[in-house]
Amino acid sequence: MLRCDTLIRNASVLDGSGGAAKLLDVALGEGKICAIGSSLECIAETIVEAPGLVLAPGFIDVHTHDDIVVIQDPAMLSRSRKV
Repeated sequence: MLRCDTLIRNASVLDGSGGAAKLLDVALGEGKICAIGSSLECIAETIVEAPGLVLAPGFIDVHTHDDIVVIQDPAMLSRSRKV
């Protein structure tokens, strides 16, 4: 059985391809992804139940100095866009 540091279960995973999210488990070990799949069986130090949460590659930086915008539009859609 796979051993990992962290197992994230049932996350909506976006793989960066532009396709629809898939409900998957992601195992992390030594700072890297060591397995992705449906219903992974792992021995993990930490298990994160993630239904309803999205897991995506990369980093989304929503830092801004447009303080009034976050009050007017809390979703900050003007700052979230595909590049």
